[in-house]
Amino acid sequence: MFEIKDIENKIFKGDALDILKTFPDESIDCAVTSPPYWNLRDYSAEGQLGLEGTFVQYINKLCDIFDEVKRVLKQSGTIWINIGDTYYGSTKVKPDKEVDEDDDTDYNDISDSEKKMFFRGNRIILPKKSLAMIPARFAIEMINRGWTLRNNIIWHKPSVMPRPVRDRFTIDFENIFFFVKNEKYYFKQQYEKMVTKVSTNASTKGSKYEGENVQVDSKSMSKFAEKVEQGLVEGRIKRTVWKINTSSNTSFHVAPYPEELIMPIIDAGCPEKGIVLDMFMGTGTTALVALKQNKKFVGIDVDERAVCYAKDRIETFLNQSTIFDLM
Repeated sequence: MFEIKDIENKIFKGDALDILKTFPDESIDCAVTSPPYWNLRDYSAEGQLGLEGTFVQYINKLCDIFDEVKRVLKQSGTIWINIGDTYYGSTKVKPDKEVDEDDDTDYNDISDSEKKMFFRGNRIILPKKSLAMIPARFAIEMINRGWTLRNNIIWHKPSVMPRPVRDRFTIDFENIFFFVKNEKYYFKQQYEKMVTKVSTNASTKGSKYEGENVQVDSKSMSKFAEKVEQGLVEGRIKRTVWKINTSSNTSFHVAPYPEELIMPIIDAGCPEKGIVLDMFMGTGTTALVALKQNKKFVGIDVDERAVCYAKDRIETFLNQSTIFDLM
């Protein structure tokens, strides 16, 4: 079992679950990661996540990893997971079971062992061309395992790669789930620019919203407007749809997330000098952002190419930084 000093600012090569088991209890402040999506890409790395025969196996394997994350996460910790969906039938590896388009079999009548892999009665076989609903299934299973889902952030990608599809719309977003393990946790509020002038007449009293559990009155709105005018408030509280372009990183990794996407996440979810964990390190973006915010990191990846690439990026950044940048 490692001590905290043994994992700070280190990248480990190997299976995420196995390596996490060597980390000390409650040593991590925040986890930010994007696991390999189910059955979309083969990174040719032994033991990689994402090529399971069914989405049930994928989700259970992924949630098993987050069970271990819960052990190493501090009581005040937060985790943020960027995860995308998959169309059933257009996958990198052929699923364990295929369904003919004309097949009318009732797949609720599957074996007991298959049912026990996930929620009873849940289908592990879907119609071809259907979204597998991986993000939703993952979030529900995480909640069932005791996590609290605080936000579902929508990453809107205005510069998404166009697809030559004729029978559906182009998908231009992904999900980022914000989970915590306790009711009280570290969180630094994030703000964004006001899109309109603050209205001092806003009030729930006497309106159709009066019976809701959030109360707004003109007095409180006037005080907020004054703070905005005086520059005491950075803007409005950040919303959950973020319009951010995809990364311009030209590495071997097909889809690394951009620094701009996780800058507010790490700022919000990890205190200064805290440790940010990324169990699927990829190109090392999480580590770079953590270092730029005067925080520490620990990374894990099963792919040797990813480990080497991330180390090179981090070393290049540190060599270009002065001591004053890191104070």
